[in-house]
Amino acid sequence: MSDSIQRSAAVLYQMEEETPGLKESAQALVSDTMLWPALNGTGATREEKEELIRTAPMLAGKEQLTAFVLLLLEQGTLDSLPAILRELRQLELAREIKKPVIIHSRDAAKDTVDLMTEAHAEEIGGVIHCYSYTKETAKIFLDMGFYFGIGGVLTFKNAKKLKEAVEYIPMDRIVLETDCPYLAPEPNRGKRNSSLNIPYVIAAMAQIKGITEEEVRKAAWDNSLRLYHIEK
Repeated sequence: MSDSIQRSAAVLYQMEEETPGLKESAQALVSDTMLWPALNGTGATREEKEELIRTAPMLAGKEQLTAFVLLLLEQGTLDSLPAILRELRQLELAREIKKPVIIHSRDAAKDTVDLMTEAHAEEIGGVIHCYSYTKETAKIFLDMGFYFGIGGVLTFKNAKKLKEAVEYIPMDRIVLETDCPYLAPEPNRGKRNSSLNIPYVIAAMAQIKGITEEEVRKAAWDNSLRLYHIEK
């Protein structure tokens, strides 16, 4: 799902009480198009993250808005106590509003594990978005009950580490992602990514797992419903 859709849905819900007609627009955006927006803190300033924390409980109470909290954890992002406390607060927020947490973690495996351990993330649940670490690190996240978002990188020739991790991770813990507009799979690597490329990821995963593409497709769909608490 694109950031513009995520932000649009959130804004519509924030404004619906003030502007007639916006509630119906938000319902159409989320329900009629089968979109489930997430609260997205990626790239947010300190002030914006604090505002997200303040308004998230109100947004999470909306019937059509299934709200999640996305943490951005990269090398150097947890280099100060205030930064650590903000990320811990977001994890606590996810616990309070009873929503799974989406964790973007890149080149920060130890920091991510330490933060999740401190916050008892196993009590919250969620997904490691665009998983990129080893199978050994995957075991830690599995023990916490987390899911793994897998996308186009799985098709790259140099993705040996990820392929080994995917082979190790149980199929009932994997969901499919695009990270649109980035990380398009082969044979479209370098182009704008979209959900139209998901079949390439499915094919690669089926080969690694030794199962059919339909089995991958069905498992990933069922896993997504469980992860995001969406009724069939």
